[in-house]
Amino acid sequence: MNLQAEKKMKEADAAAKQLQDREQKVEDQAISAVRTAKAQVSQAQKEVKQMQDELRQAQADAIQARAAQAAAEEQVAKAEMLQAAQAQSDINKDMLGALSSVRRSNPLEVAASQ
Repeated sequence: MNLQAEKKMKEADAAAKQLQDREQKVEDQAISAVRTAKAQVSQAQKEVKQMQDELRQAQADAIQARAAQAAAEEQVAKAEMLQAAQAQSDINKDMLGALSSVRRSNPLEVAASQ
């Protein structure tokens, strides 16, 4: 019986060792999985931050582009107003020149009107 008891004891020790080894392996795998997950979360957070930075930069660029467009439109409007004023001035000069020419060619009418 002693031999049988020793054999069972050895089998029980071997089974316990096997269970302990499996438990350690599962624990190591769990720790590895947690570390991997933490690394992935950290990487994802970095990517989100980078995307947020890129979004902020794109928004700033869009604001600058709108401001530049507004400034360009203002310059075009000013140029058009100057052209219109110059055209009106040219028309006024032409009309004065025409009136002056009519008065010079008809001195009798000018004298009669005085």
